Amino acid sequence: MTEEKYYIVKAKCGHVGRDKYIPIDFPIKAKSKTEAAAIVRKKARVKKDHKDAVLSVVEVDKTTFDNQQFCNEHDPYLTVRSKHDQNKIMPLICFRLQEDNHSKKVVLNTKRLSANYKWRKFLMQTEQKALEIREYCW
Repeated sequence: MTEEKYYIVKAKCGHVGRDKYIPIDFPIKAKSKTEAAAIVRKKARVKKDHKDAVLSVVEVDKTTFDNQQFCNEHDPYLTVRSKHDQNKIMPLICFRLQEDNHSKKVVLNTKRLSANYKWRKFLMQTEQKALEIREYCW
């Protein structure tokens, strides 16, 4: 049976804009780095849809772990409970914002493409028929 170790896991946290994030250090007790990263991915505010949501995992001693826990308990970003409260503290946390180069894969709406294709095809056919009628009449 392996003993639980102390880790500080740095993760991208959201709700501050689509192309921005705040890096937060989470103190985690786990048996391995992989388990610590998995625990953080399930936490609130972590950008779960990003493959690179976990930035780093570092093993630390008990004192560092306790200090980080204390810091997180008094972190204004982690203590707000509503968007209204977050807007009030934005001047306090805006210097912590980082640009996120994460790009989402663009999903094309195939039904709409199909409808557009059919419409263009219809217009081309009607134009062709109009040309044939003009040639026949003149």
